[in-house]
Amino acid sequence: MKTGIILLVIFVALFIVEDAISQQITYSGTVEYKHTRTKTANGSGSDGINWNVKVHEKYIVEGTFYVTFTGGVSSSGVALFQFTGINEKISFINTVNNEAKEERIRQACYDGKLRFTHSVSPGNSRIHNLSLESERLEPTKPCVTGGFLGIQCPPSDNKQGSCKYSIMLMGNIKANVTSALYTEETFPCNEANNKPANLFTNTVKMDFPIVINLEKDFNITDAILEGNSIITDIHHTKCNACLGSTPTIMVRGDLKCAYDENVTVSWKLNKWCEALDQVGKELDKKDISDHTKNRIKKVLAGLKNPEIDPYVMLSWELISMVKTSEQAQNRIYNKEKGFMDNLREILIKDCERQKKDLDALVYNIINVDTKINKIIHRFQSQYLSEHILTPGQVVLKDWVVDQQQNPNSIYSCYAGK
Repeated sequence: MKTGIILLVIFVALFIVEDAISQQITYSGTVEYKHTRTKTANGSGSDGINWNVKVHEKYIVEGTFYVTFTGGVSSSGVALFQFTGINEKISFINTVNNEAKEERIRQACYDGKLRFTHSVSPGNSRIHNLSLESERLEPTKPCVTGGFLGIQCPPSDNKQGSCKYSIMLMGNIKANVTSALYTEETFPCNEANNKPANLFTNTVKMDFPIVINLEKDFNITDAILEGNSIITDIHHTKCNACLGSTPTIMVRGDLKCAYDENVTVSWKLNKWCEALDQVGKELDKKDISDHTKNRIKKVLAGLKNPEIDPYVMLSWELISMVKTSEQAQNRIYNKEKGFMDNLREILIKDCERQKKDLDALVYNIINVDTKINKIIHRFQSQYLSEHILTPGQVVLKDWVVDQQQNPNSIYSCYAGK
């Protein structure tokens, strides 16, 4: 009986896996992560002792992760998409610059029998400075080494609010952390007790974890998974959390302190339409030039890479409205806010509508490619021959030329002939 139950469980598991594999789906896109933590404290005084304390600690990780997840949805509505690709850009800062100094303005000196002998000015003094710098190790290797995209959406609950998806990315920033501690103490009444200037340096290897875990409602019709989340947002002026390595005994008055920590995540993943992978074979049947066929194939291959910038200009009417350099720069800077066209999303959405009519899909893709190409040539023609471009349009033209030389832009597929 137990053997039969075990075989049944194995059969069900294999059926679910096989069903998921038969419906392979790819989600790819960007996950933006930012973790900022700063500690500052400043104070000084002169009430019998001149003292000064400065604390400045900074930890910043800014990462753009270009991720790919591949998997499938089983008949049970549960899916686990494996982490199958990663490219990333990371900025990492971890520094400490803390200083503490104190010096008695005047000091009474005593002999071994605690009899007053004389006074000195200045009196005892102490310095305690700590600095820290971090250097990332193996910067060409991805920090994020694992993760998954999970979807839980039972068929009976396939409505907004009932289904969920979750994204997790995990990894470590490996770094050499070099610290330098400078200390010095003087005792004018008994110089034999002086502790001369000492600089102690040390370098250790440390791992700084990156853990991104987010969840959002899911609808079975969603072709784009996107959102943003504030994970941590802490701001206060409690000095006990701001002093870091500074000896509290050297704080002899009020400090102005600030502790700020903020962790945010934003993401945008596109569901790739499998019919786009069939466009290449259909193009070969069309009566268009080989150069156009190869360019479109290159465009489609590029759009599968989430690191490729997909923004293009498809409307000369909108371009003609740009008169000044400021207007042009604004459109470039805000291209992701509707000022330019996201070619990846345009073709994926068109594919979802036309995937049962491959010939119509191919026709639409050729039409979009023609629009892009015509605008590039029109820029060049009106700039070199007709000289009628506005200053703003010249800026847009120059931006397109730069993007044609940028391997991470879809415009690079339109370079040259």
